[in-house]
Amino acid sequence: MWRSKSQTEIVSSTLHAENVDVSNGMCDLLPMSDVFNKLCEYLKVERSEESRVIRAFEDNEGALKLANATLW
Repeated sequence: MWRSKSQTEIVSSTLHAENVDVSNGMCDLLPMSDVFNKLCEYLKVERSEESRVIRAFEDNEGALKLANATLW
């Protein structure tokens, strides 16, 4: 899903900007993932646990450390 929109937030660092972007991306992705999971369940499609994992890719080391720190 791709869209263009005006900037809605002002951030003070690239770390914060990266964190906001990943967070917004996941907020868009989670409802679609839920629909996909329900569709697979309805159609009785077998899926591995690995295929149910949602991955976000990030290249900012500070944002990666922050994301990993909040996961555990």
